[in-house]
Amino acid sequence: MVTLIHKGLENAGSDLTPESFVEGLERIRNYDTDGICGIITCGPDDHKSVYYSRCYKADVDKKQFIPITGWRKSVNKVLK
Repeated sequence: MVTLIHKGLENAGSDLTPESFVEGLERIRNYDTDGICGIITCGPDDHKSVYYSRCYKADVDKKQFIPITGWRKSVNKVLK
């Protein structure tokens, strides 16, 4: 997602390295993508970032997506 990459680059600062970019992503807290997906929060021990999603239907005539569910929290299961 371009907006997430942009926010990570912004947080990384002017001395951009792969490490500073990852640190920039890890500093993202409660980032609102204006409805593209749920609120994004990352951290050093949490790289999942998105815990909420919703389903859409396409309105081809109007060229837009219409939400058909509310935001739903994903189920976190560890597969072994």
